[in-house]
Parts: sequence; C-alpha cells; structure tokens
Amino acid sequence: MKPHYPVICILTLLSSCDNSKKVNDKPYQFKESDLSAIEPTDDSVRIVAKKIIKGESIWGSNEDYLFSIFDSLRSSNPETRLICFLAFAEICEQADGYVGEAIGGYVLKYFEYDPIEFMRNSKRISDSTFQDMGYSAGWEIFMSNDSNPDSALDIFISTARRNTHELDTTDQKRLKSFFSRMKEGLDSNSEN
Repeated sequence: MKPHYPVICILTLLSSCDNSKKVNDKPYQFKESDLSAIEPTDDSVRIVAKKIIKGESIWGSNEDYLFSIFDSLRSSNPETRLICFLAFAEICEQADGYVGEAIGGYVLKYFEYDPIEFMRNSKRISDSTFQDMGYSAGWEIFMSNDSNPDSALDIFISTARRNTHELDTTDQKRLKSFFSRMKEGLDSNSEN
C-alpha cells in the first residue's frame, strides 16, 4: 500500500483553516450578505475606542472594531476623529501581526486627509508613538511603491510641506523628525 502523505497533508491543512470570526465568543461564519449586520455603528466604535484609550486591551472583543476605528480617522465628525486617533495611538503600541502591518497605511491616509489636524492631535500622544507612526508610514510607502519608493516619499514630503506651511516652528521641527522616521522606515526595507 502506498503512503497517502499528500492527501493527509491536504486534509490537515483544510481542517486547520478557520474562516470564521468570533462574535460574542461564538463561531460566526461570515457571509457577504451579513456585512451590514456585523459592521459596528459609529456609537459602538466610539465606545470601544474610549475603552482602548482607558487602557483596555485591543484584543478579544475589541479586535472586531479595530479597522472600524482606523476607518473613522476620516470621519466627518472631528470629535470622532480625535477619539479614534487617540485609540489608534494605543493600538499602535499594542499591535502586531496583521494589525501592525496595516498601521502605516492608515497613518498615511489620516495625514493626507488633514495634515494640520494630524499634527495637532499628535501632540496628545507620546513622542515615541508619534515617531513609530512615522516609521510605519515609511515602511508602507516602501511596500506600496515597487518601482521607486524614494521618489514616492519625496513627493509625499513635498506635498505635506505645502499643506503644512502654517505650522509654527515647534510643529515644523516635529514634522521634520516625523519625515526622518519615515525615511528610516523606508530605508530599513531597502536594505533587505
């Protein structure tokens, strides 16, 4: 009798795949038609964001709301954007894996949405988290620009400078250090 290793391997892989999400700690099979039923409302996003700001872990039941918090960085409500940015900063400190990989893209999106607000709100978070955001944004620019990431970063910085010329001297220095961290994030990938 011939060994059936390939069949056993495939069956093992298939049985280990889990395409379910946990909602209320019960397995949930995601269906495209259920999208509206599982998307949180603005109120629930703000509630979870406030819990995270107060020190609650981003994992567990809060994990279901992380990307909704990220998306709310571009909410039409400035109060929601501030709450979600402060929660985003806490998430940046705890994130790893798939969440950590998404941070740079959301930093770029929020910065591009309103760079003055980004800089103003960043004064409310730790300097190390602010610098880590810059590093993640640089990493994202490298990952999303195969042909010439250095040029993409230069264009981003040039555009940002035009859109932030009204910042005071202190904020201009902070912005310059943010751009330096972006360059470090980009360069760290270039070396690999």
